[in-house]
Amino acid sequence: MNLIKNHIAAIIIIAFFISPSICFSSYLIELKNGSTFITNHYWEEGRQVKFYCRDGVVGIEKEFVREIRESDIPIIEHHEEQHKPNTTAADSTDEVEEKEASKKAFDNAIDYKNEQMSLKSQLKEALSRYKRAKERDDKEMVDTEYRNVSKISAELEHLKKEVRIKNNGTLPEWWN
Repeated sequence: MNLIKNHIAAIIIIAFFISPSICFSSYLIELKNGSTFITNHYWEEGRQVKFYCRDGVVGIEKEFVREIRESDIPIIEHHEEQHKPNTTAADSTDEVEEKEASKKAFDNAIDYKNEQMSLKSQLKEALSRYKRAKERDDKEMVDTEYRNVSKISAELEHLKKEVRIKNNGTLPEWWN
């Protein structure tokens, strides 16, 4: 009887050690341009792979995804704070506002950088399809891909202008 109790206790202890790794699995999504995303859940919807990222859903065309695999890397979730941070008497209102503005600027820079990388990757793929269509002398496909390249280029240019405005007329170092 004691032997059975010991076995049951051992199984329960092992289950406690194994369960965190089972419950909190994450996935590494690697793009062909080298970018990576870590998420706790992803799914395919039409021609896109969609996943949760930074309190939202991101969709990336399947053709830009190199690989999706399970990962042991923990997911760092960014949640907007619902309240102002605790301040001490030494903290002035200006310092608190400056810290919050700095955090928001950092988060925006990450979002802009991810969007820029995604658009550059899309542009590269569209240019490749355009060149293949020209080589095959497929006029209809050339026109279609030319419109795609133009559209993505315009989006990239719009993003560039937006980033320049947010950075007082200059582009940050990461842009190039």
